[in-house]
This record gives sequence, structure tokens and C-alpha cells, in this order.
Amino acid sequence: SIANLNNKPPKIIFSTEPTVLILIDGEPKLKKVEKGFELVQNTGAFIVKNSVSNEYYLKGGDFWYESKSALGPWETAENIPSKVKDIANKSESKSNESNDEKYDGKAPKIIIVQEPSELIIIGGEPKFSPLQNTNLLFVENSDSDIFMNINSQSYYILLSGRWFTSLALIL
Repeated sequence: SIANLNNKPPKIIFSTEPTVLILIDGEPKLKKVEKGFELVQNTGAFIVKNSVSNEYYLKGGDFWYESKSALGPWETAENIPSKVKDIANKSESKSNESNDEKYDGKAPKIIIVQEPSELIIIGGEPKFSPLQNTNLLFVENSDSDIFMNINSQSYYILLSGRWFTSLALIL
């Protein structure tokens, strides 16, 4: 029924640098995959824990990250245990994902969320341009639909077919 619909807006996260949003559905649920290693199973990302060192490893594209917690903060990592790489290779061969787009920039920042969230990336400080014959400005250095009403100084963002408004962009 309509009364049971959840109309709570998603958490909206702004970033001015390349960033990837990863959802872990609730608290991380670990499942043993090999002796001494557990996989976080309630996420679509590859996150594995070394049970001995309590270090977490995340593979995102060609980049590796490490953290003391599945929830982060995540730092880029160079020296990944070969056992972790083996587990990642087995995991990748099971999924038939083919990502033809190659990202050749620096490793993006990782943000872990545990609730419905949206990521808005703006290439640096917002650059506003006017929309002709309106009282609106749009942010030209973002792929997202972000507008500002000059009169009210309110921001409007279109996400998944729904409009959201705010008095500030929190960057």
C-alpha cells in the first residue's frame, strides 16, 4: 500500500574529487573463505579480512586499498598479500563482470555507507552558469543535475527521478 512507502530521502554525499561509494547492507557480515581470511558478504564490493592481522583489503578496478575496519577509512595499498590476490582472482572469475571502461587516473577515494545514499561529484568548487530566461543557475562542472534558485538561494538536485532541495551544498 502507498502508506507503507518509505519516502525518506537518501543520504546525499558531495565530493570534489574522484570518489567511489560502496554500500555494505547493515553491519559487515563475514564469511570464512579460506583459512585466516573472511569475505564481507553483504556488499557487492570485494572486501576481505585477514583474520590474523585484522587488516581489511578492498579491490576496486586496478586499485587496492587497506583499512583496520570494513567501514574505513581506506588508504591505497601497494603490498597486498598474495593470498588476498588469489582470493580476489577466484572471486572475479566467478562473476562475469566485464568492465571495458579503463580508468587511468589516480585511485579514487572510497566512501563506505550502510544506508541508501547518493554520491554527487563536482570537479572542484562548483562553477555556476545561468539558465537563460530563468532565475536558475546550474552547476556545470558536475554530471549531476544541480541547480540554484537565485531568489531563494536554494539548491535543487535531481536523483533517480526525484527532486531534493537544500539551502547548502555540503562539500
